Amino acid sequence: MAVGGRRPGQTLRSSHASSAATVSTPATPAGAYHGRSPGDNSNAPLQGAVVAFDISKAYSVIWPATWMKGRMPDGFQSASAASCVATTSKPILQRMALCDRIRFLVCDNLSDKEILLILHHEGFKIAPITLKRLRQQLGLRLRTDDPKARALQAQQIREVVQQEIHDGKIEGFGRGLLHTYLRQKGYVFPCNRVFSIYRDERPDALRRRTLDLQRQRQAYRSPGPNHVWHMDGYMKLSGYGIEIYAAIDGFSRYILWIYVGISTRTAISVYRQYVDAVSTFGYIPRILRTDLGGETIHLGDAHWALRRVHEPDLPHEDCYSYGNSTENTRIEAWWA
Repeated sequence: MAVGGRRPGQTLRSSHASSAATVSTPATPAGAYHGRSPGDNSNAPLQGAVVAFDISKAYSVIWPATWMKGRMPDGFQSASAASCVATTSKPILQRMALCDRIRFLVCDNLSDKEILLILHHEGFKIAPITLKRLRQQLGLRLRTDDPKARALQAQQIREVVQQEIHDGKIEGFGRGLLHTYLRQKGYVFPCNRVFSIYRDERPDALRRRTLDLQRQRQAYRSPGPNHVWHMDGYMKLSGYGIEIYAAIDGFSRYILWIYVGISTRTAISVYRQYVDAVSTFGYIPRILRTDLGGETIHLGDAHWALRRVHEPDLPHEDCYSYGNSTENTRIEAWWA
């Protein structure tokens, strides 16, 4: 096995296909490493991807390129899958892949039953007891009856929670959100124990959450009539062939129009409703407010065109506003 600089007769390949240059030389023996200078990581992602592909093809295992990180020897570059795993058998590779997959799925906040279904779908045929044993060997214990282990786990949870509180990342979190957040960061702790420790550390935050004091509600303000028209559709009766679309004035809460029909969610239908209303009233609002529905495409362009008759340089965002339905408060509150 050659270590260090390039050997005489080694094949040289550029990382760019457009400037690739190949020198014909004798074949490299299986199991040998191509040396490279220490600290040269310019081709490391490409090398890892190539080796991962070769391993997956040669040994019929799921081996993403990201799993090669930390497994390739420092200071070396593998010429092929055989040179990277020449002394590693197929069962060992499968076990490594299985353990990495279990660790990922556990941190994704999945139960053992859900993990088993996913593993069976991916070709890992293991029993529930085997999954539990592997999870415990990986240190992913969901619960324990050993007093010393429980005390150690509680200390670990407290340190993690204190650090997250110090960073301001979990302020006002509930039980489920806190558990999911820590799982996604790789901490596998029991949900109830985590929340119990968080409650001991921040009782004031939980009290604010209980009293709904952490939610900052802002008052709705509109300068005057016809400043903002809010438009939205009501589709809960669409299963019976009834669709409703309406508009409301943001200042006075006056209902400008209500359209009831069999198809109110098309772009042409909403566009015609707006044009007919403007033609009847003889004026237009300064701003239209809708949600992100596809039926409002022509509506926004029509309103912008009418506003530019008197203000040619008016930007589109200054006359038409769209966003989530939860922010379109005037019309959404009227539906409720």
